[in-house]
Amino acid sequence: MALIEAQVAGVPAVTTDVVGNRDVVRHEETGFIASTPEGIADAVSRLIADAPLRARLGRRAREVALVRFSLERLLDDYERLYAATLERATGTRAM
Repeated sequence: MALIEAQVAGVPAVTTDVVGNRDVVRHEETGFIASTPEGIADAVSRLIADAPLRARLGRRAREVALVRFSLERLLDDYERLYAATLERATGTRAM
């Protein structure tokens, strides 16, 4: 949740290269994904040194997060998930 919250706040994230983080952060579009401690340090250094880059990634992070993680979108996703689960369990289609 912290990555999503940062994005909604317009903060570009620097994160490790693991599945959940890759699902949220888009490398060099909404933040940076790094595989090594040196990569993390380099990404943080780039953001500190480059205010326009920081602002651009932060703006894009917010734009993406507001669409991908909006309440309406999440509710729609859950509704589809529950309908598909019901269909698999019962063999009948929900509404």
